[in-house]
Amino acid sequence: MKFKITRTSAWREEKPCEEAQEAELEYIDFRSVSREEMVKNHGERFNDYINKTLRNGANGCYKVKGKEKAFTIEINSIDELIKFMDKYGSIVITPNEDIELPEIEIYDTWRE
Repeated sequence: MKFKITRTSAWREEKPCEEAQEAELEYIDFRSVSREEMVKNHGERFNDYINKTLRNGANGCYKVKGKEKAFTIEINSIDELIKFMDKYGSIVITPNEDIELPEIEIYDTWRE
């Protein structure tokens, strides 16, 4: 299974672990703005913007698709996950609805 992989102490551009592979992921960004607000904020670019946007059905809610460079890792069993955790320490696994991939964070420093 593919995961987005991050490290608490690393900046976005830094490779979070030696197994990580750089990938371009499609993300979905939900915008809750009215059509009038879109015109106000984007002016002439609004038509291009809306053409790249999917109407979500709810009044004033748009789904915007884009690309994001990120790191991913492939883990295919609970044994591989445990070996990964033994190697890197504490991890946090969360759903990531923006990219439709779960995310593993190597939790190596305090962030709250």
